[in-house]
Amino acid sequence: MQLSLPLSQRWKELEEDRTSTAEEIVREASQILRDWLVAVPTTDSHRLGALLGAELDPLLVTHGWRGPVALWWHTIDRAVGQAPASRIPLREVLIEEMGLWLGGLDVDREAGTEPRWIGEPLAAGLRLPRRDRCVEPLLPEVQVGETLLIPAFSETVAQAIERLVAGSLRPSLILGEGGPSLGGRQMARRLEHTGCEMRLVYDAALPRHVAAVDRMWLGTEALGAGAMVAVQGVSNLIQEARRQQVPVAILATSDKLMPHAELKLPRWAETETYLLWDSPTDGLTVESQFFERVPLEAHQPIATEMGLRTPAQLALQALRTEDLA
Repeated sequence: MQLSLPLSQRWKELEEDRTSTAEEIVREASQILRDWLVAVPTTDSHRLGALLGAELDPLLVTHGWRGPVALWWHTIDRAVGQAPASRIPLREVLIEEMGLWLGGLDVDREAGTEPRWIGEPLAAGLRLPRRDRCVEPLLPEVQVGETLLIPAFSETVAQAIERLVAGSLRPSLILGEGGPSLGGRQMARRLEHTGCEMRLVYDAALPRHVAAVDRMWLGTEALGAGAMVAVQGVSNLIQEARRQQVPVAILATSDKLMPHAELKLPRWAETETYLLWDSPTDGLTVESQFFERVPLEAHQPIATEMGLRTPAQLALQALRTEDLA
């Protein structure tokens, strides 16, 4: 990587990335930002903070709607805001903080040995929690050989399925196509090594499969106050599952919480109309946004690395105002 390149040019590929997980985006962005900070000549905190705001904007336009990316930026913004009162130069704070984000993605510690991060720059704790722990509160209710419906790709759900297989529960999976991004294919490839019986079906066919499954598991890109972001059609699936009395579980680590619990949908999904039609006919409005805000009932359990939480509890956690251990 050329150190002379402006920051905004260094993560041009990340801006155009439509397939990597939010965690992968954060990993790469943290490394790029850290390398840039090491090479940047200025140590003036005010000037550096203003420069970061301008340079980060293109990346945030693309990925800032995703919980881990929004939290990453929120931490940088807090560091910039605290810089005038800090004895440590902003540049040094951010270099160390980016190292924590990078380390937090790979640390493999036993539960309880690592303090929970309180959202402050340079505070102890994992920035991006382990996703395989979300399934732990759900394991007691899953029986051997159950059929699970999974509407779209989710790395957290994929790791949960791996835990089921490791526990000899051997589930069968019905996978939705996952919208224009074809996340169902991605999920099938991700879980091929498990040997699970898998069926890939059209999204439009998922509601009629609900009655035949034992439970439905969902991931999300972002959680807010009483709602989450999911692919189009998930709201209808949840309603059908409730009608059929099929258990629905949302698996999401705490880094999926949007700062201040404010949900957004990706702007690129509205403007990149090729998702539905590459060359639409004249006069046609192409509604290519394939994500939606999915309302959550107050008692809807969300399986996190901290255990089961309600949307209200998670909204408080998003504000970082109290420890919900």
